[in-house]
Amino acid sequence: MKCSTKSLKIQYTTTTTTTTTTTTTTTTTNTTTTSNTTTTTTTTILLLLLLLLLLLLLLLLLLLLLLLILLILLLLLLLLLLLLLLLLLLLPLLLLLLLLLLLLLLLLLLLLLLLLLLLLLLLQLLLLLLLLLLLLLLLQLPLPLPLPLLLLLLLLLLLLLLLLLLLLLLLLLPLPLPLLLLLLLLQLLLLLLLLLLPLPLLLPLLLLLLLLLLLLLLLLLLLFTTTTTTTTTTTTTTNTTNTTTTSNLLY
Repeated sequence: MKCSTKSLKIQYTTTTTTTTTTTTTTTTTNTTTTSNTTTTTTTTILLLLLLLLLLLLLLLLLLLLLLLILLILLLLLLLLLLLLLLLLLLLPLLLLLLLLLLLLLLLLLLLLLLLLLLLLLLLQLLLLLLLLLLLLLLLQLPLPLPLPLLLLLLLLLLLLLLLLLLLLLLLLLPLPLPLLLLLLLLQLLLLLLLLLLPLPLLLPLLLLLLLLLLLLLLLLLLLFTTTTTTTTTTTTTTNTTNTTTTSNLLY
């Protein structure tokens, strides 16, 4: 009798489950640009300084004008005295000397009147430049006014300054109105004459006036070309978003 032995083999199957987790980080950058424009007041300060300098020059010219008027009055008094002496004295030599002196005084009086006209011309040009600077200063100021109202105010300012100029001439020159108009007409004729045919005696005054005008024009160009400094600050904010992705893998 044979015994046969069979081996029982039991196989076990093992299933392994593997879980894999993948983390993905996504970074998003949001950039916010904030532009802060700061306009400096350099132009306004320069305009104010130029106005002060022109006002000082105006005061000096007014003092010179008063001195010229006083000299003209003194010369007129001397002429009157000479005329009285001519009437009193009948000697030929003294008469001739007095006539020569009278002619010299008349020439000097004409020169002083010419200087007076030039000085009045300088004053008018200076007042016009002051008006232009005032207009520039008004344009520099942040005025929340409409354009027609602003133009009306500027025209009123111009009329007031012209009236002030006329009152100044009337106060400095106690003349009647026809003589004052004649003086202004002579001043315009003198200006035309100086533009057409400059005299040798008036050449230094003309050069001084030209230098002043060129200097003021250069200052005005400098004021127009000054750019306002603009500072731009940029702030960057970064938002980070973490996204987690989980994937299960089965083996």
